[in-house]
Amino acid sequence: MLRDTGYEVEIADYPSDAVQRVLKSAYNALIMDSEPFGLSLGNAVSIIKSIRPDMPVVIIGEAPYSADVLSVKEPIDLEDFKNAIHAIGNMAVSKH
Repeated sequence: MLRDTGYEVEIADYPSDAVQRVLKSAYNALIMDSEPFGLSLGNAVSIIKSIRPDMPVVIIGEAPYSADVLSVKEPIDLEDFKNAIHAIGNMAVSKH
């Protein structure tokens, strides 16, 4: 769905891979599954937010996580997901 609407998407199989990628490259946002393997979701979000505090993070399948992390509950409602992505776009625009 994201690629279909013009977004570039990269997939990391594990939260630790996502953290390493954020360290090496600039990303506009991070979308994570709430059931990660290896590094815990909380630790991954903490590390990423310490590196890039302004990076929007969306957690899929988690109840509201924290004030600075967007959440989309499972089963995923495409409208909720689109709204979360739209909110990320609004965050980026409001910071310029």
